[in-house]
Amino acid sequence: MAAKERRPNRDGSEEVPRERRQFRRLLRTNPNYFGTLADVPFKAVLAKQADDTYEELTCVGYEPRRAELEATFAQKRGPGYGGGPCSTGSREYVRFFVDEGGGWIDAGLAGAQVTDLAPRDDCEGDSTHPLTHALTVGYSPDRWICMRPRFIRVRAILSWEQEPPAGVSGHVPVWGSVLESTIQIAPRPQLKLTDLFDKLKLIDLLELPDPLIAIVDQPIPIPQPPPPPLALLAKRYAEDQAVPPSRFAYAAAMDAASAPNMDVAAIKASYQQFKDLDLDLSGILSEVEDTAGDVRYEELECVALDNVRERLVGTYRVKLPSGFSGPLCEAGSKEYVAFWADWDDDCEWTYLGTASVAAHDFAELPDGGLCYSAVLPVDLDPLRRACEEPRVARIRAVLSWNVAPSTTDPDDLPVWGNRVDAHVRVMPGITGDTDEPATWITLIGGVNVTTSAATSGIDPTTGLTTANGVFADLGVMAGVGRPFGGWIVVRGPSLPGYQYRVWKRPLSGGWSPMTDGFRVTNQDGTLGPIITPLADGTVSYLPKAQNFTNLLGRFRPAGDEVWEIQVQVLGVGFSPVYRVQLDNTPPDVNLAITSGGGTCGKFPNIGTIEGVFDVDDLHLSRWSLTVPDPDPTDSFGVNPVAPSSGTTAQPPGTSWSLVTTGMRPCGYNLVLNAWDRTIRNSHAGSGNHAQTRAGFCLDT
Repeated sequence: MAAKERRPNRDGSEEVPRERRQFRRLLRTNPNYFGTLADVPFKAVLAKQADDTYEELTCVGYEPRRAELEATFAQKRGPGYGGGPCSTGSREYVRFFVDEGGGWIDAGLAGAQVTDLAPRDDCEGDSTHPLTHALTVGYSPDRWICMRPRFIRVRAILSWEQEPPAGVSGHVPVWGSVLESTIQIAPRPQLKLTDLFDKLKLIDLLELPDPLIAIVDQPIPIPQPPPPPLALLAKRYAEDQAVPPSRFAYAAAMDAASAPNMDVAAIKASYQQFKDLDLDLSGILSEVEDTAGDVRYEELECVALDNVRERLVGTYRVKLPSGFSGPLCEAGSKEYVAFWADWDDDCEWTYLGTASVAAHDFAELPDGGLCYSAVLPVDLDPLRRACEEPRVARIRAVLSWNVAPSTTDPDDLPVWGNRVDAHVRVMPGITGDTDEPATWITLIGGVNVTTSAATSGIDPTTGLTTANGVFADLGVMAGVGRPFGGWIVVRGPSLPGYQYRVWKRPLSGGWSPMTDGFRVTNQDGTLGPIITPLADGTVSYLPKAQNFTNLLGRFRPAGDEVWEIQVQVLGVGFSPVYRVQLDNTPPDVNLAITSGGGTCGKFPNIGTIEGVFDVDDLHLSRWSLTVPDPDPTDSFGVNPVAPSSGTTAQPPGTSWSLVTTGMRPCGYNLVLNAWDRTIRNSHAGSGNHAQTRAGFCLDT
């Protein structure tokens, strides 16, 4: 949809339409105001779906090594995002769905804060808008052996201010857009004997002795294959006119041209190596010299900043099936993406680093090719400014196939690949300051905390989450009134050169230091060592590059008390005290069949079964009452229980009923599930869970 023109306000700023300015209010008065709901008693007032005037998805990709889905969207306008740079603004959400072959599956939700920000011209005279954002969720499906490439379809739904509903792959947002792509999953790095048996169709023919049965499914590491020699590439692509020598011999030719040994014998040997393979080194070098920015095989399409996870993301599309130096079971080649930044808008580029992703040949590509993302973590703390001085920076990404792009010349255009520039905003945030104890803890249980009751994500009195609560690693709202359970993780900025202790106590007891070990993550995403505090809880701060997620400590308290937490920086002082309300107790659930033969009884398959149930929990989220189908392949199916679900407690003696007419004679289970709102192990999730069952049989 093309961007719509808006008339300016009297002060020259762009007018924001009422349906945008009052979006939440309009939905509160009429949930179907924009006509997005079906079968509801509310009449639509203004039909609006997928309006991408203000935000639009631009790329969806996958980083195979990290096993992460990436979505990039453009913030296209200045106003219309809920307030200026010092306000809480509004939130953009992306929900990912994947189709592994059996229909769409919900893969998770991510979000990002956005605010109004007036466009201006940068040092090159270009507008700073659109601003590009990246959002990330982890996705680790089963990995296949390299003999079978695994392609998966991905759908991303971008929605402003409204979370796309879980499990609804066909949801169309009011403000936002929908975008699909196909990704490739990295092959499994181990082989199992059963893989070979399945491949050779021998598994059913072998009668293995007992000692062998235990080992046929054990993983066997696959050695990393060496880079393909030029002779193999020349033979492989000899008859493939779509892959010229300037492509498959590109890296070898550049190595020959840049060899440090330039004596006559060495030069002659290089030429002879190519001649023996019926290749013309001079011709290849000449063709390469005249080529720049060729995007026939791959093309970089988006570059963006993920403020939530502090990373730059470049997403590119592979367009052709061959020309990448070999199939999945071989080393193949690499796609390199170098990132540059002009942080200060002074037209001076700073090289940040280069990321790479494996590239391979495939027998054929799905329609539209394959989309990959290259990721480079970046420490944003030194770049953060106060909200009154928003930092908008220019980012450049350079894609280059099989030869790493320049690290000294940002204007150098690669032979195979291209470059993309974009503008990003570095969001303000809390950085560590030894003179500001309120900065020493920023997250507890995965949720943001401050010393102000008006801004903290955890209420300083009750220890429950507030309307300001955000899951830091996902950028999505935590929800109001949620307690904590399992492992409680404490995070805060690094203060290199200092030592600290994290203290904890239940309100009914005394203080003690956290002494459980915790594993840190390096800036490049690899796992670091397990940090074990001393017996008195003392830990030395690590540089952020060695502890990129800012972990300070963790503990696993039992019970349902309120606990208090604070950090002591040795030789400096103590942070403010923060509270968390615990809830480690699952909901209380009971279920019984009271009619006929009762629980475990027999019933006719024409009639009604009745019973009672109850659900209780101080922080109840939801419950469901179902009869799972014992054989989904038959044509009978099962009937729904009434009631089938709810979000409020149900007192003892609450009635339920099940009409059995039409159900197949069989054994069944009535299953009562309940979940509370507890944030378990410092991650977004469904909380403590309880389940009970009541069995019955249907007879003719």
